[in-house]
Amino acid sequence: MDLLKCDVEGAEYQIFGSTDPRALAGVNRAVVEYHPLEGHSPAELAAALDRAGLRCVHHQFVPACPGLGVMWFERRVHRTGGAVR
Repeated sequence: MDLLKCDVEGAEYQIFGSTDPRALAGVNRAVVEYHPLEGHSPAELAAALDRAGLRCVHHQFVPACPGLGVMWFERRVHRTGGAVR
């Protein structure tokens, strides 16, 4: 899957917190909107997606709504001996 778009109105923490990272192995890029939810933070989402091999490449906050934002992720590319894998 080239792009996963996630806008689930606050359920993003539960979804990515409980998803096996291997389930996202076929995702090359992801865009995740996150919402203010007590006890959770954007760093938690970034860590969950990082475990799945996706790194945050852009993070945009919504100034008019504290705690609301969007993060863009891309699959990390590993280079070994000149080869990309």
